[in-house]
Amino acid sequence: MTFSIERQNRDCRYRLLLRGELDLASAPDVESTLTELCEAGALEIEIDLRAVTFIDSAGLHAILRAKELCRDHRADFFVVRGEAFSQRRLFDLTGLTERIPWRKPQDAAAVSESPAAVEQPHGSAAAKASAL
Repeated sequence: MTFSIERQNRDCRYRLLLRGELDLASAPDVESTLTELCEAGALEIEIDLRAVTFIDSAGLHAILRAKELCRDHRADFFVVRGEAFSQRRLFDLTGLTERIPWRKPQDAAAVSESPAAVEQPHGSAAAKASAL
């Protein structure tokens, strides 16, 4: 499955919808996106993991780095965890369940889905082709 990041923005409050495998290959894309948003003055960043099918140690590191970046830039940070047992178990076994600020899907702030607010998936073939 191809990894992608879809950004939704409402008044400098971002939701990043991640899809695919969050691993050694895709973690740098997540970190660069987060760095860009934090440096641009994001007020809040929510990482939505519901469509993530796999997370390795590099993916976990990217999530922890996101938390640090948001703290350093005074942005609120939340993660929406997927419903898969493997995701819950991963965060429990690594001790991260208590260290990450979770947001339940029903508590996630509504983000406008107007064309201006939804950006192309980062790392997708379409995004790479348009960059050429």
